[in-house]
Amino acid sequence: MSAEIMRAIGRLEGKVDGLADGIKDQSNKIDKMDDRVRKTELRSAANGMVAGGVMAVGIVMIRETFKNISGS
Repeated sequence: MSAEIMRAIGRLEGKVDGLADGIKDQSNKIDKMDDRVRKTELRSAANGMVAGGVMAVGIVMIRETFKNISGS
């Protein structure tokens, strides 16, 4: 093979290696973002459960108060 072809192959290999490194970096960034999103979703779910429980208790208390007031 000629020297020109060998240089072209070398440039292509370098570009492929660069692309592979870029893909690894992107994968690492996505994994970090996935962890952050998962933590946020878990916190949101917990907050929703607490808020739902508080609302349910509040509604029951209001209902019972109205029952006692009306004498039923």
